[in-house]
Amino acid sequence: LYSQELAPLECHFFGDVVSIIPLGSPDSLNIRTHATIHVCGVPSNIDKPNSTFDIKAKQYLSATKTPDNVFPVHCVFPATPRWEKYKPIPGKGKSVSVEGFLTGLELNDDRSVKHFIVDIEKVTFLGNASSTAPKAEESPTKIVNTGTPARLKFTGFFGDQASGSTNTSEPNPKKRKLDQHTNEPQDKGEGTSTGRRSGGAANKH
Repeated sequence: LYSQELAPLECHFFGDVVSIIPLGSPDSLNIRTHATIHVCGVPSNIDKPNSTFDIKAKQYLSATKTPDNVFPVHCVFPATPRWEKYKPIPGKGKSVSVEGFLTGLELNDDRSVKHFIVDIEKVTFLGNASSTAPKAEESPTKIVNTGTPARLKFTGFFGDQASGSTNTSEPNPKKRKLDQHTNEPQDKGEGTSTGRRSGGAANKH
């Protein structure tokens, strides 16, 4: 990790590896460059006069076995020609996706990280933050701790698939009659959502 002055800092990141991209030989690669950050979340501490806001992205880490890990980011619109005319500062309760360069960090008095400073390159609005998401215990997918590897037990939508139980009752005659028309095209407004409302456009980590 390098600060804005490209001086090395004592800082470690913990995370689950998603992918690894080979960049070439260390002899031909300049590592003294700013890291790219991609973070999603709901902005807080929105400061329009200074063109800044914070995102505290929560994530599950296998190292800690908890979902309470927070990656605190202080997002800044830099004084560059890109943002000279317009800065898309998100409103309260609007989920956003932010891409930018890690240019520094701010520490607390105990030397722990208060937040990482990211110069914004791109902002994508994802819509209003939902407060109606089901809790973990309400999810139809549950992990059954029966050894390694863990088995998936689907409940709610599919019944108990892990135990091999199935519904052997005779199909409802009315349902069978309706099945004859399944090949007919139906348009009830269902399908893939574009995230846009008709007649307008929609949509911090």
